[in-house]
Amino acid sequence: AVQSARREEASLRKVNSKPSKSSSLHASSRRQVKHTVQPGETLYSIASRYNTSVAVLRRDNKVSVLKAGDVLIVRTP
Repeated sequence: AVQSARREEASLRKVNSKPSKSSSLHASSRRQVKHTVQPGETLYSIASRYNTSVAVLRRDNKVSVLKAGDVLIVRTP
């Protein structure tokens, strides 16, 4: 019974420990950038520049048509 209780405590410590380095690196490696739309830019060209998708840009900025001077929030990988 004592060994069983110790195993259970060890399991709980593992579950309640800090996230692993790899999972915290992934979360912290993402950043947000403000991008000011220039004349001639499209959602596709901006998405390509920041290695993201048009769908993500549309969703994050609630936009479908761009105008020069618009400011977009771009989440980069």
